[in-house]
Amino acid sequence: MSTDGAVLSPRTGWLDALLRVDELLASVALFALFLVAICNVFMRYFMSMPLAWAEEVLQLLMLWTTMLGASALVRRNEHVMISIVSDRLPPRLAKWNTRIFNVGVTLVCAAVMLVWGLKLLPFAAMRSTPMLNIPFYWVHLAIPIAGALMLIHSLRNLISPPAVDPLAAVAPGLIPDLPPRVHAGPDIDPRS
Repeated sequence: MSTDGAVLSPRTGWLDALLRVDELLASVALFALFLVAICNVFMRYFMSMPLAWAEEVLQLLMLWTTMLGASALVRRNEHVMISIVSDRLPPRLAKWNTRIFNVGVTLVCAAVMLVWGLKLLPFAAMRSTPMLNIPFYWVHLAIPIAGALMLIHSLRNLISPPAVDPLAAVAPGLIPDLPPRVHAGPDIDPRS
């Protein structure tokens, strides 16, 4: 399939739908976060009765939204990437550098999140939130779950990378081709 020169990713099917659960849950958590925040603002400033439990729920939702959203970004290959090396390599080598280096860094970070997140859970089970008595186990469970999902997404990106720049498929022509950057050297006077 083509959309103005952008090749759409061949990733479809039940596995892709299953792996999109992080995006769905992050979206639901973000929407719930928005609703709780708006309700708390309304109750605090218009009714003079703030919701005592809102801060705990907002912190829980913020952590889950962040962790699951990061996992969704890894799946889409839209996470922050360091391209200083890739920009200086020929295109053929840059492609492999991006696949191996950026996916490798993500794999290492995801593995650390998974391992240390699992080590944190027994300690988190001993404490609970002050107002709602939610065990911190459920709060911190987002870390190893996101780490596991990021590992799966990274391995999948390493084996079969996304076929397209994400913005090119969504909005072709949105980002104009920019001229190459000009770097002023020591012999160039920027005032002239």
